[in-house]
Amino acid sequence: MICLYAADESLFEHNGLGILDNDLKKCHVEEELNNLYTLTAQYPLGAKFGKSIRNGMIIKAPTPNGDQLFRIYQSKPSMGMLEIHAFHIFYDLAFNFVEDTNIVSKSGQAWLQQLSQNTQYSHPFTFFSDISTVAGSRVVRKNCVEILLNTSLDNSFVNRFGGEILRDNFNVYFNRSIGENRGFKIRHKKNLKGYTANIDDKSVITRIMPIGFDGLLLPEKYVDSPRISDYPFPRILGYPSHLSLSLFLSLSLFLFLSFSLSLSLSLSSFLLSLFSELLANTHTHRASKRQRAFQV
Repeated sequence: MICLYAADESLFEHNGLGILDNDLKKCHVEEELNNLYTLTAQYPLGAKFGKSIRNGMIIKAPTPNGDQLFRIYQSKPSMGMLEIHAFHIFYDLAFNFVEDTNIVSKSGQAWLQQLSQNTQYSHPFTFFSDISTVAGSRVVRKNCVEILLNTSLDNSFVNRFGGEILRDNFNVYFNRSIGENRGFKIRHKKNLKGYTANIDDKSVITRIMPIGFDGLLLPEKYVDSPRISDYPFPRILGYPSHLSLSLFLSLSLFLFLSFSLSLSLSLSSFLLSLFSELLANTHTHRASKRQRAFQV
């Protein structure tokens, strides 16, 4: 059952303002691991709640993790249909604020507890974690969602601890892993109904000209991939143009070893992104992403 609630509702065991199922034309929920958790739907403007649905209202919808709450942030009426976009109720925390708290040498559970206790105003969320490793963070003027999930912040929870988030309405779990091996297998000609592949080599590079500070070049100018002959012509990139001498030599050696050991540097985008991180002198940990999308 898909139900609509007022924006300030706090009890969700009842059907709220009403049930949307009978008139709803589409309802799609998608969750990406450690990233967005959204609902999109289409509802006829001429149906019972077509004129009363407003931004800020809450929709309860069934998911593989049970009924979940989503707050509407955008509604677009057009040609007799209302297009609804909503974020999981967890994203209410994106509007709460941590002014300044210093989390020192704490486990995942204690880290989350201190964060929760230092928001600008109280909230209905409870945090859990089974991560026993210890880490700290100085959190200054950040909202709760970004300090938990933003991989570009060195002091975010996901960068300090890793782990995977499970959002269950007002309960937020950040555990080592949220999945488990259930022994289920998907096989061709058994239960696999189809798949879609996307083979894209427009970013493949097979020859690189490392360029250092003030136009510094290698004596041989170029470094080639051992798979350069797999393509009808060389794919050349001059990269980058602002290296110090020491970093330039380190990068050149890295390129040489990568090509020589055939570490798939027709591999392009992965290695280039690694170069970018090296140049920025940063170290980031990006959790692997999984997507789950389902119709409700």
